[in-house]
Amino acid sequence: MILFFEPGDAQKFRHVCEITSIVPRQKFQHTWTFPDYSAGVSTLTWELSDEEGKTRVRLSHDGLENFAESGNEFARANFDAGWEEIVTQNLINYLIQ
Repeated sequence: MILFFEPGDAQKFRHVCEITSIVPRQKFQHTWTFPDYSAGVSTLTWELSDEEGKTRVRLSHDGLENFAESGNEFARANFDAGWEEIVTQNLINYLIQ
């Protein structure tokens, strides 16, 4: 089990994840939950593939409807914006270092 909070001082959202599948160099899958706000569980799948000598990362987040009762902070648009920033900016910056 992996437990963490979002970056920053607020630490409002406790994330709890459990790894469900690993296929080396191909796929990493885990649950994504917010037990302080919802009993819902979602699943993230990170898929890696070779594309012309580079690695393509494909992220899918399924089960977001399971957080519907938790309010607007858990709307799909918020997750989409967050993952967009993580994958296209934060991950790239981390890998460059």
